Amino acid sequence: MDKILFLGHSGLKGGAEYCLDIILRNIDLTRYEPGVIFGCDGPMIATPQNRGIWYQTRSLNWWMLYQPSLWEWKNRLVSPYRIYKLVQQIKRNDIKLVYTNTACIFEGAVAARIAGVPHIWHVHEVLNKQYMQPRYLPMNFIGKTINRLSDRVIFESEASREIGAKWIPLEKSIAIPNSVRFTDTEGYESGFCRMKFGIRPSEIVILWAGRFSDRKNPIALIDALEKMKYTDGVRVLFVGDGPLKGTMEKAIQERNMESWVQILPFQENIRSVLACADILTLTSVEESFGLVLVEAGAFRIPVVATKSQGPNEIVIDGKTGFLVRQNDPDHLAQKLDRLVSDLPLRYRLGKANHRRVLEEYNPVTNTQKIQTEIDKLLAARQPEQKPE
Repeated sequence: MDKILFLGHSGLKGGAEYCLDIILRNIDLTRYEPGVIFGCDGPMIATPQNRGIWYQTRSLNWWMLYQPSLWEWKNRLVSPYRIYKLVQQIKRNDIKLVYTNTACIFEGAVAARIAGVPHIWHVHEVLNKQYMQPRYLPMNFIGKTINRLSDRVIFESEASREIGAKWIPLEKSIAIPNSVRFTDTEGYESGFCRMKFGIRPSEIVILWAGRFSDRKNPIALIDALEKMKYTDGVRVLFVGDGPLKGTMEKAIQERNMESWVQILPFQENIRSVLACADILTLTSVEESFGLVLVEAGAFRIPVVATKSQGPNEIVIDGKTGFLVRQNDPDHLAQKLDRLVSDLPLRYRLGKANHRRVLEEYNPVTNTQKIQTEIDKLLAARQPEQKPE
């Protein structure tokens, strides 16, 4: 069996981490012997524990999207030593391939190059100046480095792949969408979950879930709610946490929406919230993928998303939900009004969204696509058999 070393920037829960988790859940352990290094401890270590996969946690250097701090500067100083230790680990354990599960960390890529083994870089981000902030190197240098230190680059969407093509040739990259984490919704009944959050059975629930950040732009939904015509019997749930929470609370209060707009903390089990929802909306300015759109489909929920990289490919406008213009609260309000006022439309779009998720975002199928890319690189490094 070929040994593969995966590196993830965190053991905590997030879109990129869920993608790595799905790979580890579905990778063929009769063909590969995987190991994982997480950038910190957290709940995502449960999967390697349960599958008997070797793992460890150690600090890793983020060169983009890090939290500026004194610790971050100290972390950079020890990066050369960590790369040296990684090289030794790769050689000592006869690791055949290194797989970095985010563009935000680079030490695994450097170590793979020094050790002389192939490297796959799975980019879960949009490689542009606006998205990749903060960073401590120019975007042009980062893009060229990702290309130079990779044998294969995987993107989450074709749109993100095309943006990355500024530095990474298309023949070197591939788009493989993220997978839905769950297809079984049994045990998550709407009535029970609504009781948990104090929602009446008759209320129509609009759900927004994610990080309260400028990139995710939850304020756009608050602006749209003010322009909606049909708000009687509507409950809006913002689920998550982040730097904009205070701004959101103030905006909701100033617009007298406290009676029907609610902010809930991050939920460990998103299924309990999705079971309450009738409509899901995503208002991101930049979105490499948009996993919550796929998760909504598992619960037969129609979606309304602002046009950006991943949502443009996930949402079939008018069939599984609606795509709306960015920075246009009237357009967003119009589509939300249409779904709120039309139950048969919600049912039809939600059913189509569910069917699409099962067909296009299957975790087993997408893991097999990733394994195919791994196998190509491993086969290319095999020594030629000399004829006897």
